[in-house]
Amino acid sequence: MQNLERYNGKAIPGFAEDSIKELKEEAPLEGMAGISPRYVQDKGSNAMVARQAIEDKAINPFMVLDELESGLTHYSLLTDEETQKRFRELLAVVKEEYEDIIKGEVRRAISADEDAIRRVCANYIKSVRAYTQKEKVKNKYIGKDEEPDERLMRAIEEKIDIPESRKDDFRQEIMNYIGALSLTAKSSSTTPTPASTAPWSASSSRTAATPSNSKTSSPASLTTKPRGRSTSSSNA
Repeated sequence: MQNLERYNGKAIPGFAEDSIKELKEEAPLEGMAGISPRYVQDKGSNAMVARQAIEDKAINPFMVLDELESGLTHYSLLTDEETQKRFRELLAVVKEEYEDIIKGEVRRAISADEDAIRRVCANYIKSVRAYTQKEKVKNKYIGKDEEPDERLMRAIEEKIDIPESRKDDFRQEIMNYIGALSLTAKSSSTTPTPASTAPWSASSSRTAATPSNSKTSSPASLTTKPRGRSTSSSNA
């Protein structure tokens, strides 16, 4: 992958631009062997006539990569299982690299776009819901069910200092909190509802109002607390 990045003009720490010429001289046939270009062309054509492409009237790199991978099993010129495994590993590297590029561009784009931030949050919640319920998420770009986006979830959770060891508990707390909000919205407006604390809140302590005309309150305590509110020591 580093060779590809250097050939593409990307600066790699520890390597000078002159090293690219040396690499080409050492491996003159690099990139000249491998799967047939006709195979790649055929799979690109398959992606363009797939149901998802017809519905969206467009294709994307993920659809093409998916076609390239799914076609390996039926490719008549590729019968060696070890070679098929190697090609699948290379495709996995390509997908991972492309996802990193996209996510970097998205992060830069959404820094000043509130709608984009909402979409990212919605995708996070969708992945968390599928993760906690052991379900899969529909990938609208290739029309298939996939595992929840672990990289997206961890990227967000690391920003708020959620360690790997606590990710399961945190995600379950998120879903519990959303469930509590849903129940609150459905409850009668005349029914008192206890305040819920978000799982990412800095404090989970509860407070309760006490009568402002309590005879046991001292003048000093009345002057140090907000007007009409006090904390109940029995509810700490």
